[in-house]
Amino acid sequence: MTENVTEQHRALKFVVIALGSLIVLVIGIIATTVTNRMAGSVRDEPLPLPKSSQPGHPVFFGDVPVVIPEGVHVVQMSVSGDRLLLLLQDAAGDHRIHAVDARTGAYLGTYRLTSGDQPGP
Repeated sequence: MTENVTEQHRALKFVVIALGSLIVLVIGIIATTVTNRMAGSVRDEPLPLPKSSQPGHPVFFGDVPVVIPEGVHVVQMSVSGDRLLLLLQDAAGDHRIHAVDARTGAYLGTYRLTSGDQPGP
């Protein structure tokens, strides 16, 4: 009977040590995951756009607001690289090209179209 009790104690001791080690390991994994997520939650740079899985198919980029000045309407739109170019016309009939970042909608600048001769290069 003494041998039986000793074997049971030995088996129980092994189970307790194994489960204790497993608990310590899981707590370490959880702590590491929480730390990594907290450290990685603040990014200075925007996330890269996902690559399209199939060529020619658009990639969803979300809702990007583009501010159009009051009193003008869009005559034409085109994309040049990462820029969205908007040909705008105001109430007086003057035209200008409004350039915005295609990914963020940030205003980049305006090309004012004027009549008249320009000196060549």
